[in-house]
Amino acid sequence: MKEGKIEEEVREYERGEKMGRIVKGIIMGMMVVVMGCNSWEVEIQRRYF
Repeated sequence: MKEGKIEEEVREYERGEKMGRIVKGIIMGMMVVVMGCNSWEVEIQRRYF
């Protein structure tokens, strides 16, 4: 019973990680499109990644 609960929590965490990565990727892509400038892209990566 306890093992199943831990597995479930791990799955939830992994799903959260995947969503976070997707969201970060979308935000990154939008930023690059909005800025349209390499210097901004580098600045964003340095600050947030």
